[in-house]
Amino acid sequence: MHELGILMAVTRQVMDFARENGISEVAEIVLEVGEGTGVVPEYLRTVYPAAVRGTMLENAQLVLEIIPGMAMCENCHEIYNVIQSQGACPACGSRAKEILSGQELNIREIHVPG
Repeated sequence: MHELGILMAVTRQVMDFARENGISEVAEIVLEVGEGTGVVPEYLRTVYPAAVRGTMLENAQLVLEIIPGMAMCENCHEIYNVIQSQGACPACGSRAKEILSGQELNIREIHVPG
């Protein structure tokens, strides 16, 4: 389960950002998680408390925004969800595609109490 390692890295980045900007408390961390990353959102939610235990982020909420895995068919230019279509274009059946989204794993926002 690499989700704990991912969250430990996120925790370090958010705490570094907070320190550099004089932020003493974080209310919410918003992560973008692409469908094609192999990261399991439910695992992120499960291990999050362990990743922030004993840190300034212990009371911060984790918000996940799931980014659909979208692609454009290189043959017919159909735009489709790669995951739902199991990698094949639903219009022509081709597997030749350009990935448009779904590979993201980003800290999108850090909210402070307000």
